[in-house]
Amino acid sequence: MLFHYRSSPAPTRVAADLVVTPGEESVVTLDSGIVFKEATSTDVTGWDLVPIVSQEGVAEAQGQEEGQAEVEPLLQARPPFGNKDTLWMPYIVPPGHYRLLVHIEGMNAPLTLAEDLEIQPGQTLEFDGQL
Repeated sequence: MLFHYRSSPAPTRVAADLVVTPGEESVVTLDSGIVFKEATSTDVTGWDLVPIVSQEGVAEAQGQEEGQAEVEPLLQARPPFGNKDTLWMPYIVPPGHYRLLVHIEGMNAPLTLAEDLEIQPGQTLEFDGQL
């Protein structure tokens, strides 16, 4: 299942392996996510939440040597039209381990804020993004 958040340039996978049977009711529980506390000390322009997965598995899937594979962000939070309030809203994401990157105005590359964030089932992780 994909959500396309207005503040994200690409859809975000919020659930996988869903089975919908014709004529039957299907129930999906989406109860984990992340919310970023507003960073006021710097000019944050966006966040990337990157799944931590086996580099070997990613490299094999991309047909590359291990260590050369790129893992795409699951979520890219970017404010539309300069409205930064959308950076600080809750986002539904699946449970798992993630790397958190922050984009700051004037910097050419994102800054890593966290190497291994764990989001557990039923948890909305509150992350303080003060730099």
